[in-house]
Parts: sequence; structure tokens; C-alpha cells
Amino acid sequence: MYLCYEANLLPKIFCMNQNRAEEGWLLPPRISSEYIFFLIRRGHMYLEENGCRAQLAAGDMMVIFPGSTYQSYRPSACEYYYIHVESSAFETFDCAEVGSIQKIILENKQLFYRCDPFNSELYEKSKLFFPKDLHIGDSSLFHQIDRYMQEAIDAGKTREQHYKLICSCKFLEILSAISLYFSAETFHDPESRALIHGSKYTRKIMDFLLEAYPQKITGDRISRELGMNFDYLNRSFKKQTGVTIFAYLNQIRIQKAKELLINGNLRLYEIAEACGFCDEYHFSKAFKKETGSPPSRYLRQSTDEQ
Repeated sequence: MYLCYEANLLPKIFCMNQNRAEEGWLLPPRISSEYIFFLIRRGHMYLEENGCRAQLAAGDMMVIFPGSTYQSYRPSACEYYYIHVESSAFETFDCAEVGSIQKIILENKQLFYRCDPFNSELYEKSKLFFPKDLHIGDSSLFHQIDRYMQEAIDAGKTREQHYKLICSCKFLEILSAISLYFSAETFHDPESRALIHGSKYTRKIMDFLLEAYPQKITGDRISRELGMNFDYLNRSFKKQTGVTIFAYLNQIRIQKAKELLINGNLRLYEIAEACGFCDEYHFSKAFKKETGSPPSRYLRQSTDEQ
């Protein structure tokens, strides 16, 4: 069974904490009214849900579904985290739908590269997938989740005014980290795994473009920077992102221009120069093609909305 969380909602956390159980400990029978996440930090937990038994060890995560009866079926000693989340927080998928899940994961991967950070598309379309039970074999990821949990628990202990919001945000960070890990582990064919894991060249290209976008950038320059044939790099980049290298560079320049239009007082020719366009004419033409409005109208619309 798989769970899906839509990123445009803030999860409501009823409680999240840590428990250290001594040898001989047993979790008594209970019925859940919400989703319950168990994450084992040390030791073992022998957990039964609706008659189905699971032996959990350090690094294991298991989700109890609303309406389930759960309990320990064997005494143990363990240290674990638990998180109680509202029953309407997740959509569920059965194991037969893994193909559909993989398709959505790949679409989300490319959405990240293509989306405009000045709109709400990522909130509306991003989905976080993870299985009902998962072993987190990456020690650095486990330490990262461990840190998020401790920060959330500390916020809960202080009972500051907005501690619930802090707990929800930390839980979102945990879900994001788990979903990325699951996405990387769920594909078995080489091409899909390469798309999810990402190419080292794609990351290097993105880093280069983000740093050098104000400058003149050519295919030859990118080829020299990475020591690879540009056509090969461009094909690989498009497989990863869904757009070509120069389309992505144009997105970066337009996004930087939006920032300067909204938050600065530069003239259009100065913005064009700062963002890597050869002149104001080419800047205005590219901006209108990307956004549907020339820069001056975009600025007026943004000002009116504020």
C-alpha cells in the first residue's frame, strides 16, 4: 500500500513525540482514529495491525491506518518516534498501481525544473509518495529525519504560540525527505532510475547557468566548462528536465528579471544587461514570449496586485 500527500495542504498534527521503552515493554491494544507514523530509532518493535504482524528495527518506518486495531505482539525494548496525523491527510494507492505512481513521480521531477517560482504551480501539482512501510537504509537521511523530529519535539515542549505550525512544517520536511528517498528506490529500469537520481552533468549545468546567467553563454562555452560534447549534454539535460539547456537558461533570466522588476528600481535596459540579454529589445521580446506580457505591463500588474 502507498500513501500520497498533496503539497498544497498543511498537515494537522495531533501529537508527535519520542518514546524509550525498557525491556519487556508491550504496546497495549488500541484503535487508531488517525494515521500513526512509527519510526524506530533503536532496538526492535513487534507491531501487529489488524492481525498482520511486522518486526521493526532501527531505520524502519510503518504507518498505521485510521480505524485499525494495533498492538505489540511480543515484548521488546526500543526507542521510537510516533506522529499522529489527521485521517484526511493522505490518499492511498494499492500495490497494483505502482506504474501510475512511477509516472506521477517522473512528472513531478520534471515539473520541478520547468515550473515558474513566481506562481503556485508546485504547490498545486506536487505530490509526495511513500509506502506504508519502508526501511531507511541511508544513515545520513536517517540522521536528517532524526534532527527534524527533535526540532519538532522541542517546539512542542516549549508550547510557544505557533508550535503546532512548527510541528506541521517539520513533518512536511520529513515527508519530503522520505518521498525523495522512496522515489530514488522505486525504479528498477536504468533509464527511469537515471531520471530520478539525476545526472551529475545536469546538476553541473544548472549550477553553471545559475552563476553565469548574466554573461554571454554559448554551446561551446558550456562544452568547455564540462568537458563534454554540447549535443550530448543537451540531450541528457532535456531527458532530465523536459527542456533544453538554453530554454532553461531563458527561464532563469526571466525569473531574475521578474525579481528586479518587482523589487528594484532599475530601468529596463539595466535589467536586460543584469540578466544576460544583449539589449532591451531582445529582453522585452523574450519576456513577453515567456509571460504573455511585456515587462512594463507585468510591473504594473504586479504593483496593482500589491
